[in-house]
Amino acid sequence: MSRPKHKHKGNLLGTVQKNPRGFAFVIPDDTSRPDAYIDRKQARRLMNKDRIRFRYEKRAGRVSALVDKVVERGQSVVLGQVERFGSSLSLNTSDGDFPISGNPKKIHPGDWVSARVVQYPDNRHAGKVEVEEYFGDRLRPTHDYRIAINRYSLSESFSRAELAESEFVAEQMDDPEERRHRKDLRDLPLVTIDGEDAKDFDDAVAVTSEDFGFRLYVAIADVSFFVKTGSLLDKAALQRGTSVYFPGRCLPMLPEVLSNNVCSLRPGEERFALTAEIDIDRRGEFLRSDFYSSLIQTHARLTYNQVHGYWKEKKKDLEGLKRPLDNMIGLFRILRQSRQARGVLDFDLPECKVELDSDGIPTHCAPAARHKSHQLIEEFMIAANRVVARKLRESKKAGMYRVHEPPDREGVDEVNQMLRNLGIGESIHKITPKAFAKVLEHSHNVPGGHTLHTVILRAQKQARYLPDPLGHFGLALRDYTHFTSPIRRYPDLIVHRLLKRLIGEAKSTDKKYEEGQLMNIARDCSNQERNAMEAERFVVRRKQCWYMQQHLGDRFHAVVSWVAAEGLYMEIPELAVEGFLPVETLRGFYEYDSRKLAFVKRPGKERLGVGTKLDVIVDEISVEQGKIWFSQA
Repeated sequence: MSRPKHKHKGNLLGTVQKNPRGFAFVIPDDTSRPDAYIDRKQARRLMNKDRIRFRYEKRAGRVSALVDKVVERGQSVVLGQVERFGSSLSLNTSDGDFPISGNPKKIHPGDWVSARVVQYPDNRHAGKVEVEEYFGDRLRPTHDYRIAINRYSLSESFSRAELAESEFVAEQMDDPEERRHRKDLRDLPLVTIDGEDAKDFDDAVAVTSEDFGFRLYVAIADVSFFVKTGSLLDKAALQRGTSVYFPGRCLPMLPEVLSNNVCSLRPGEERFALTAEIDIDRRGEFLRSDFYSSLIQTHARLTYNQVHGYWKEKKKDLEGLKRPLDNMIGLFRILRQSRQARGVLDFDLPECKVELDSDGIPTHCAPAARHKSHQLIEEFMIAANRVVARKLRESKKAGMYRVHEPPDREGVDEVNQMLRNLGIGESIHKITPKAFAKVLEHSHNVPGGHTLHTVILRAQKQARYLPDPLGHFGLALRDYTHFTSPIRRYPDLIVHRLLKRLIGEAKSTDKKYEEGQLMNIARDCSNQERNAMEAERFVVRRKQCWYMQQHLGDRFHAVVSWVAAEGLYMEIPELAVEGFLPVETLRGFYEYDSRKLAFVKRPGKERLGVGTKLDVIVDEISVEQGKIWFSQA
């Protein structure tokens, strides 16, 4: 938690993060301000994700919050374990204990249930809940989705009215007048490139070779044609903000008749798209861009693995797409060189891919594969997002931008200390993307250097949405937005509507957005994105814990990923699974050195810090806490 650099006066708005031990923190809407501690007495009436009005005060040298009032409750459903409290039953949750209303007959102490809050806690009362869903006396892997949906207040279904509206608007795909006014790109060899399990295809690409270099076409599903501002579907999408992706399951932002059908760019099927056409020379300079509504028909549904195979071995199964693919690879190499020249922050932090059986039980954990084919699509999407953002900025009107601000000096100092610990003869003086990129490049040449990526990522501010073009530090770009995924991200849908108005393709019935309205949408979408990411990580972590139960007592090679006063966070690289090694389980006596972020053995000089390799034994697992404990092998 950073410290404020100036006095904060007046009431501010923020979101509560409650700790199971009773206290809480408030995360201000204004991310330039620090998080603040909320003591247990005030936190008693608060719950996770509550929106509060507060002001700063300093207590015992720490930045604290004085809560004025709860503006909006963040959740209506809680998960917990039933306990006996005198003659009545209580529900023990991460938000505290709640008396259970009524006298449910089938539940007993020790049972797990989800319950709806019928009375929120205040200074005098603990609140009250009514049981909604019964899970039994112990939780199982099959319950993970339900638990996450309840815990993070996610929407998993659509109302009858919303589904009926989606069926109605889907029929407008056959509108002959709409088809006539669109630019016909059906003969252009557009292809989609996605993962093996992808179901919604919202972007298609094509590259042609030109005298000046290359012409890139990025065709994005025209969701805004079907989802009108203020409609039931629009309100449902705004309320969700984003699709949520769990291992083996998706909670879509839009009903499937749109997300997996008429808005999905499936091969051989005619679809409406909003297309960005970009001319790029052989030095990577963007010469010209154009935007228009189009009628497309993708020529192939490719996977990352297929394109990777063609790239690596020129496999014959894609021989018919040789010229289009060779053009894509040629443009990618140019864009990649331009990216490196800008000094983009490329983090090497593999995600954990969890494989499940039909019952949702994890069968395997491993680092997710990432090929150049992933980077190719990423570069093309970034190119489209850049030119759309520039178009919005040059209009001098409020827009919707993806903003990533530079890190604070405090985070940079932590990175510099880690550089000294790893023996890397570099340090960051001026806070620029190039300075960070140079450090990341050096990290590949030292033992444990890859863990520096985690440290640098921790130093970064969180990207968010804003109506003002403040630039994107991580991508080293002045202009950036999200345009390419309107099926699964609400800000992209807003950007499509704004862009259509700028190019004269908005309908007379389409409503204009005021700057204040865009600010509220940007704030809500940023919060919804964070909530969805937390929910996704929560489910992945539970699946990892279920999987690791079969490895209790097993030995693994691990690497220190972070150091705290209580012990070492260790990652098992072959599984991409992290656990905690308490300092008391280390053999010998170690002192914690907070400056060097390491444990030093006494007597002696042996040091355990970020990047240190150590064999560990899997000692204990708590699925409910999402924690795995190791001991030194």
